[in-house]
Amino acid sequence: QGLAANALAEALPALDEALRAAGAGEPGPPLPMCAAAATAGGEPNAFALTGSTAVVALVECAGPPAFAHPLRVVVANCGDSRALLCRGGEALPLSEDQKPDVPCERERIERAGGFVAPVGPCQRIDGWGLNLSRALGDFHYKARTDLPPSEQKVTAVPEVRSCDLTEEDEFLLLCCDGVFELKTSQEAVDHVRSGLLSGKPPTEVVEDLVDSCCSPDLMQTRGQGSDNVSAMVVLLR
Repeated sequence: QGLAANALAEALPALDEALRAAGAGEPGPPLPMCAAAATAGGEPNAFALTGSTAVVALVECAGPPAFAHPLRVVVANCGDSRALLCRGGEALPLSEDQKPDVPCERERIERAGGFVAPVGPCQRIDGWGLNLSRALGDFHYKARTDLPPSEQKVTAVPEVRSCDLTEEDEFLLLCCDGVFELKTSQEAVDHVRSGLLSGKPPTEVVEDLVDSCCSPDLMQTRGQGSDNVSAMVVLLR
């Protein structure tokens, strides 16, 4: 897919290894055994039970910086954050949510000795574990020393996609999954597009989007809208 795609494909696993080194300690045993490990004096990695998704977009341009013309966007996704392209008002997905119940993800989890089970509305790894299947950190899901990073229950190897840009393309929208508890991808793009067309600056538009995804009444939204919410808008024209 080219140098940009290869660079992004290598960057996220490299960042994951840097986190592992910075966290020191061991990845840690499976969740039910963590308490026993602590009493036995084992020192877990600082990121054993902490992690993050990552969705990264690189826009390739032609021309000098002051007059650069966007030609193509390359997206690397690790987890269930999303990259969306607004093309003539339509939300075009540039990533796919990586969830434990996606067949290829489930197969990898099971090969690594894990299982996927329903917990409430979510499918989670090993019962009460993560409800996503790729992430940075969360090293206790990456503790199999006999398996490469790409074959662990949770991997930081991203899915990389590229898309040629057209004159219809207006902006990129990168969001974590908290946005999509209360909005579809199209609704999120519509919200941003409406704000931009009204003349609001991008910073105000994205702040409005984040605010609209935070529930004013958790009883009314049945608990949805309480997740962390982050978003970024990148104008292409």
